[in-house]
Amino acid sequence: MPVLLKCPTCETKYRWNAGIETAPEFCPNPDCDWQDTKRADDDVVMPFIRSARTTANDKVYRQMEAGSEQRVQLAAEAAGCSPADMSSLKITNLSDRKDTEIAAMPVQNAVTQHMEQMNAKGGQFGFSGNGSEWAAGVNDGSVTVNGKVTKGIAPRAGANALGAIQRRNMGL
Repeated sequence: MPVLLKCPTCETKYRWNAGIETAPEFCPNPDCDWQDTKRADDDVVMPFIRSARTTANDKVYRQMEAGSEQRVQLAAEAAGCSPADMSSLKITNLSDRKDTEIAAMPVQNAVTQHMEQMNAKGGQFGFSGNGSEWAAGVNDGSVTVNGKVTKGIAPRAGANALGAIQRRNMGL
């Protein structure tokens, strides 16, 4: 397979038929004195492979990082403080791995630790399920607050209570 190579010294480009010809040991340019130094067989060599896809993905990450730097400057100006005080807004550890669901680093704080503990004990928090229980009418709208279970769905309970208080105070 023909491959286009470039001399690391003079940057002269030349073709090499990989698999057919032996690897070049010197630059074909007569004015260049570059020679290939033989490396050990156990050296790890990784080629730089750039394509339109990798370029586009890399550009997105770099733009996000540059945008975060601008937000640091704008936030510092708005708050009247130095950009160093707003440095926590800057993105410095964006994950560009393909095996993650999102690019942001996972949050680990007291809240997420408590949620993980609740989950390990079988507790539920937030929205769970796929919503089918609501469509099927299985959920009765009960709410538990401080151990007291209140049942029934009252979408305008607050507004109705306010109206009742106003009517009672106005003598209606």
